[in-house]
Amino acid sequence: MIVINVLMYIFLELSGGSSSIDTLIELGAKYNPDIINGEWWRIISSMFLHIGFLHLAMNMLAIFYVGTAVERIYGGTRFLIIYFLAGIGGGLASFAFTTSVSAGASGAIFGLFGALLFFGLIYKRIFLQTIGQNILFILLINIVFGFLVAQIDMGAHLGGLLAGFIASAVVHLPQKRAYKLQIPAFLLYLLFIAGLITFGIANNVNSQSYQLMQMEQLLADEKYEEAVDIATRALDMEGDLEAPILFQRSYAYIELTEIDRAITDLEQSIQSKNPLPEAYYNLALLYFNDGRIEEAREMISNAFEMEPEVEAYKSLYEEITGESP
Repeated sequence: MIVINVLMYIFLELSGGSSSIDTLIELGAKYNPDIINGEWWRIISSMFLHIGFLHLAMNMLAIFYVGTAVERIYGGTRFLIIYFLAGIGGGLASFAFTTSVSAGASGAIFGLFGALLFFGLIYKRIFLQTIGQNILFILLINIVFGFLVAQIDMGAHLGGLLAGFIASAVVHLPQKRAYKLQIPAFLLYLLFIAGLITFGIANNVNSQSYQLMQMEQLLADEKYEEAVDIATRALDMEGDLEAPILFQRSYAYIELTEIDRAITDLEQSIQSKNPLPEAYYNLALLYFNDGRIEEAREMISNAFEMEPEVEAYKSLYEEITGESP
């Protein structure tokens, strides 16, 4: 597992960089619009991609130490089954609860923790006298840390933990046969996966963030009318992404030469929560081209104040005001 992950990281870096969203999506990261469109293999491929060297290093250390313990307890075949079933459960939980592009082995790793917890359930005394307290402490720290850091995909972590625990009940320990437990555990795993898929599709389709991701892809593919339709639906949904949705729809309107509609969207966008500097910049351009110089001056001033390091904002500021910022 470690060798495969390291080789995939090197391949990512050579293909455009492990921190490049486009490269990650191209090579199989979890990307919800493509998954809903049928690319369910991304749930597995994303397990072997990592975003940055630190992400890779931390996960490989976890696989080495936790994975070694699980493999010694369960054996190689059971280890692989638990690893993949946990990774699938974690990936689907991430799909169900988060719309951001994500990758990494953390779901599978938390599944290995789940396997150790299942061992502790069967052999309580041995577990608590050996690794139990350390495992519980590490898990607690990771869960608390995960809820405090927004970038951590807690869906994958908790989904992987639960899937790994259930998968361990399915394969059970070597020399142990408990079909009255293993068969219900297998059915529970199937129910868990089916529930995540069903909830995930509904949760994504009804979220503004998912619709925004679809819009960005449609704009990149120059499908402007479809982008307008999706944006219009997204604005009727609950959420706080009105500003970027209006901004993206305005871009589609510009490409469709519907300038008045683009201006209306941009004017609404800058009145929304967390307006984008790009919205002020585009509005300044449209005002300037329409001869509304004073309004253009105000818009470009706002954009420049928000991001003074952007060269395009500096250039337009000088062109409109005749002054150096």
